Amino acid sequence: MGGGLTEPVQLADGLWRLGCYHMAVYLVRGPAGAALVEAGAGATSPLVLAQLDSLGVPRREVHNIVITHGHADHIGGLPGLAAGLPDAVITASQESLKPLEKTSTIVRLAAEDAYASGEITRRDGLDPAGSVPLSEGFKLGRTAVIKAGDEMELGGLPVEVLSGGGHAPGGLLFWLPDFGAALCADSAGFVTAGGPAFPMFFVSYMQYQQELAVLSDLGPDLLCPGHQQYWRGRDARWFLQTSSVRIAEDARYIRKRHKDGTTPEDLTRWLFDRYYHGELTIYTPDNIYYCCGLIVKRSLEG
Repeated sequence: MGGGLTEPVQLADGLWRLGCYHMAVYLVRGPAGAALVEAGAGATSPLVLAQLDSLGVPRREVHNIVITHGHADHIGGLPGLAAGLPDAVITASQESLKPLEKTSTIVRLAAEDAYASGEITRRDGLDPAGSVPLSEGFKLGRTAVIKAGDEMELGGLPVEVLSGGGHAPGGLLFWLPDFGAALCADSAGFVTAGGPAFPMFFVSYMQYQQELAVLSDLGPDLLCPGHQQYWRGRDARWFLQTSSVRIAEDARYIRKRHKDGTTPEDLTRWLFDRYYHGELTIYTPDNIYYCCGLIVKRSLEG
């Protein structure tokens, strides 16, 4: 895959990858309707709606917009999708919904979404017309709260809700046994055209690794991250194993350097210089620098 991927990709009979190269939204369609997993960015919402139309999916057939976690690049598309899908219930953990109840938090998330949306529009050749950006006036509307450990249905198909809390508070992952598919958001590291890159254990290193192990134990036939590439079969298992090893190597290196006297600030700069290039630059430097600081902090916590 490369930049400009804007056509729906059928991954299985009832599962599609929508959105664009930099932002993935997954369509699950079963005998009882349809659902979207991930909301993407503000820039991708008109594209996703157009993709649903192109697939012949009636908009009123989409009963859920499922959120994996509350970061701007995974909720920025909510206003546009909610407006275009009038019967869809926004479905997420309580921790992911909470930031959208505060005007001050929405303003911050909207600024992050605006930057990423501009970069995605430029790089993937999207049409900016019709985009509905996240703004302080956004209201959630109908919601449903789910949590890790729940079993649910999307479109009449069974879904197991797994924890993705090592990456974000209340983060969720989804296992679709009918497809052998793991919708893993950002819980397997940031994906680039070259493979695994940028560790993202922003809440807990140990929990992040445990969640990676759960994904590996499932042995997915399809691994569906929130960005860039998806993986099948042996490649999916390779990606999970490689991500775990590379994340562990970064954490060990940070601990060793710190033990030798390197400051957390210098380690944050090292991590930023190591990873802030390519696909990751759809986000602001300040955003990624802050994230690098979290990775250093979590590495030192163990």
